[in-house]
Amino acid sequence: MQLFADGEEWRHFRLLDKNGNTMIDLNTKGKVRKVGLSELFLEASEPSFDEVPLSKFKKQFPEGKYRFRGETPSGRKMVGSDRLSHLIPDGPNLTFPAKDSTLDPDGFVVTWDPVTTPAGVDIVTYQVIVEQGKREFSMYLPGDATSGTIPGEFLEPDTRTAGEVLARDKSGNQTITQFPAGLRTSG
Repeated sequence: MQLFADGEEWRHFRLLDKNGNTMIDLNTKGKVRKVGLSELFLEASEPSFDEVPLSKFKKQFPEGKYRFRGETPSGRKMVGSDRLSHLIPDGPNLTFPAKDSTLDPDGFVVTWDPVTTPAGVDIVTYQVIVEQGKREFSMYLPGDATSGTIPGEFLEPDTRTAGEVLARDKSGNQTITQFPAGLRTSG
């Protein structure tokens, strides 16, 4: 579960679940309290489904309207809400790179089948991320895309290469498929 809140500066921020229970309650202190904060990103830890099955996780965070409350440094109240959905897209089926692929250091194309399941899913964007060492290349593509080109300018020959493709539903829910382990660019 991820939360991204961006907007007017705030000195107090609360997130309430669908039943009105406080899930997050943040207060600024000291000098920051005078000017406030304007962006917040949080992500719940991601235990494996062996530890916390998806059905149990969904019960911990039920579908419905979650409300936000806040206060600006000048004392003005802020309110908002968003709807949490349990409609989670299936992960993209990567068609390239496949296990044991050798990647061209002059560039290669990542390909996948369109995500159309489960019923009702509406993919609005794909994100392709490729990593080589501490370097990362990332691109966002429209929901009807089925490929993304990784330019040779980013790639180094004979280098371990990892990556993933994310499918993001209109609800904001997303699923990730990682590249097969052990891929390298040719040298």
